[in-house]
Amino acid sequence: MKILSRFTALCAAVLLTLSLSGCGPEESKSASAADAASNVVAPADMAPKGSIHIAYQYGIGYAPAMIAKEKGYLEQLLPNVEITWQLMNSGSTINASVIAGDVDFALMGTAPFLIGVDKGVPYKLFTGMSTYMPTGLICADPKIKQLSDFSAQDRIAVVSYGSIQHILLAMGADKYLGDPHALDTNIIGMSNPEGFATMIAGQSEVKAMLASVHYYQRLVQEHGMRDIMPLDQVFMAEPTLLLGAISSQTLEEHPEYLEAMRQALEQGRTFIREHHDEAAAILAQIEGTTAEQMSSYLSYPTLKFTEQTQGIFALAQFMAKAGFINKAPQSFADFATPNLDQSN
Repeated sequence: MKILSRFTALCAAVLLTLSLSGCGPEESKSASAADAASNVVAPADMAPKGSIHIAYQYGIGYAPAMIAKEKGYLEQLLPNVEITWQLMNSGSTINASVIAGDVDFALMGTAPFLIGVDKGVPYKLFTGMSTYMPTGLICADPKIKQLSDFSAQDRIAVVSYGSIQHILLAMGADKYLGDPHALDTNIIGMSNPEGFATMIAGQSEVKAMLASVHYYQRLVQEHGMRDIMPLDQVFMAEPTLLLGAISSQTLEEHPEYLEAMRQALEQGRTFIREHHDEAAAILAQIEGTTAEQMSSYLSYPTLKFTEQTQGIFALAQFMAKAGFINKAPQSFADFATPNLDQSN
């Protein structure tokens, strides 16, 4: 009787468990099948294999990257990698994002890159973006004809402190005023579009602006403003003002991303050379100008899109002398990938 009683209790317990779980034997089989299906791994050629986050800035100096973005060159080279492009206002913002681990490729100004290297931002230079574009200190006030004419109340718009625009202004101040920081209290941080709109409005203390080529040309040609400090008066004729860097972690973990990015940028450069009018139309749409105007910008004789770099060490030496960085790098091994050393 005890054995029968225990057997009866056991059966009751099993039935109770099944009723509480809401499934009988057939339903249990279905649930097991569903669980198995949910654990099936997608085929290797279908599953995402990683992601790339690219930070870049305003201006046609980044034209090869813009073309690569619009044409999807990187996506074609890395079809299973998620590609994200993010427009950022300043090199300092990009530096902070690289430190945070949020950026794999940083397309930025040479000056903030050198500041980043000096401060230990974990990245390596892998390409030049472009050489000298028409740029200088555009002035809206006819009474200001030279740097010494700025009063303490007059403001000069640059992208940010330590930007390439700020360094060029410091070069001018060093040459004409004897102090690279003589105009530091005059600068105000503004994006290129914001600075352009402020200059056009003409109703603020902002009297001058160091602008990228598109805004520079419009201020000069359409609004009759004057360049009182052309770049080639204070620096070399064709310096590399914009460049590309890869985060050290990305370089170590995904060297194939570097090669793909180099190829995508080269495809962008080739497209600009071989399809000038179409490239001008694409870039005009992005920059908010006409295809004719963009075509003239791309035809500027000293604007060159090339992986090779020029003037980086000279710029670093000035920045060290002026106190923007502690020490100027002495060789490409200090801050660049091997491919760049070989290309220069």
